[in-house]
Amino acid sequence: MSVFRQFCFYKCCDTNKILEMKKENFQWMEEFLAHNERMNRSQHTLVNYRFDLEKFISWFENLYDSPITKVNAQIISDYQEFLKRGLQIKRPLSHWDKIKYFVQKWERPKPQILAMKDTHFLAVASQKRHLSTLKNFFEFLKQSYEEKKSFVINPVKDKLHAIKLKDIDQAHTKLFWKQDWDSLNEAITKPQDRLLLQLLYFAGLRLSEATFLRWEHIDFERGRLKIPRKGGKIHEWIPRNWNELSFQLQFHLQKSPTSSFVFCRKKGEPYSTRAIYGRVMRIIQKAGLSTELGPHSFRKGCATDLYLETRDLLFVRDYLNHSDAKVTQTYIDREFLSEQYLHQDHIPYA
Repeated sequence: MSVFRQFCFYKCCDTNKILEMKKENFQWMEEFLAHNERMNRSQHTLVNYRFDLEKFISWFENLYDSPITKVNAQIISDYQEFLKRGLQIKRPLSHWDKIKYFVQKWERPKPQILAMKDTHFLAVASQKRHLSTLKNFFEFLKQSYEEKKSFVINPVKDKLHAIKLKDIDQAHTKLFWKQDWDSLNEAITKPQDRLLLQLLYFAGLRLSEATFLRWEHIDFERGRLKIPRKGGKIHEWIPRNWNELSFQLQFHLQKSPTSSFVFCRKKGEPYSTRAIYGRVMRIIQKAGLSTELGPHSFRKGCATDLYLETRDLLFVRDYLNHSDAKVTQTYIDREFLSEQYLHQDHIPYA
């Protein structure tokens, strides 16, 4: 790799700008993203997928200058080390680089070393997220090009399973307690903000689901929400405190009758997830609550409240639309979980 290309790659990573990709690598990435959009993945997920893939492909092309059909398990191991601590990786120089080096130095060139400087390297949980994106990406390519045999194996699968998350590696979302709602209510001055937090807390929506909530997702006559969830599944359920929630929704509908989105700007386009996140954090700060709280804290609070009311983990699982009750278990404060769930290796399914 030339000094110029190294410099470009450092600048690329420092400013989050990605160099122009090889045409085939770019097309494969776009096919994967289009597939996930058809699967109704959230906008937040699609943005993360694109960011992770651009980062990997940029790293790979600057090292190997090849299409991603050449990626193997060893390259994935190198990339994991790069994410973890910026491992110095040696690679053979191209013939053109060898000639240039020899002309300039009049000596045989050594393998080029890529070392990232002044770059923020990732925690274990973030490494796992990056590799999870790559695993899904290569699995999609393997299935899509099975006949051509362009992608025979998934080079990421075994590497991802080898990463073990310790409790210290995970940033746990702080739980929003029921008594915090009164403090929060006093700090809310705008009806739109009140509606947003009620959807997060009572309906248990994820931030991205609330951000891109449409009026067509709300059935006022039957008192239900019908929302596309992860993986393209349509989830229909009756949210808690529907009377209050319905009143706030209908009041808000009168204010923005022309937009298809519940939360929208003046021209009708939806807010970004980042803008809605900032709005929630400002309300939390204004209410004087813990700064460790975040939008997902409301979903965890919803899970704990429902479990205390019903003592039925499977009901809470279905309410939050989790595919696995073990995930629901992590949303509920362990102090309140029944002994049957705390000490079971396997959780029954409905």
